[in-house]
Amino acid sequence: MKSTSLAAFETAIESVLLAGGYARVAAQGFDRERALIPDEALASIRATLIAAAVTGQVSLQEIRA
Repeated sequence: MKSTSLAAFETAIESVLLAGGYARVAAQGFDRERALIPDEALASIRATLIAAAVTGQVSLQEIRA
């Protein structure tokens, strides 16, 4: 019979995410109240806005608003 545990399940999920291009980040910056890592969230938002501006999906005026 195969042994299962929460730790094994978490390890399996992490392996799939890392293989798919996700990056491991340190837990120290995790904001439990907001359930996110603020620096990572802001970097993602900035990158998304820049990509949208470069491709013409939004204007710089819309971003600044």
